[in-house]
Amino acid sequence: MAGLGFPEKNEFGKNKVVSLFDAVKDQLPNPYFSFYLRRNDEVDSYVMFGGYNEEHMASDLVWHDVIHEKYWMLKLTNIYVGEHKIEFCQTHDCGVVIDSGTSLITAPSLAIWEMQSTSK
Repeated sequence: MAGLGFPEKNEFGKNKVVSLFDAVKDQLPNPYFSFYLRRNDEVDSYVMFGGYNEEHMASDLVWHDVIHEKYWMLKLTNIYVGEHKIEFCQTHDCGVVIDSGTSLITAPSLAIWEMQSTSK
């Protein structure tokens, strides 16, 4: 397992675990990492430390501030299901955690209910 989380989150028992990113970031040309997840068998997926590959970008790069440094949490302003805008984040503060180590998507119950009722 190669952790990418913030140091305070990376704990097993009483021993701090240094994430792979924290261990190498001072040696990188830039202090960030990127992912490419393939859509077909023509190109392999990868993680890149210290840069990104513009050939695999569908649009210009947009930077977002991390709002909670225990996780990679960003401010979420809108949720769409198809073309339908879910109004939950218009009336509530929403955050989204970017976690490459899980396939789960979680949200408050009211937001999930609105997304499910929209998809029917």
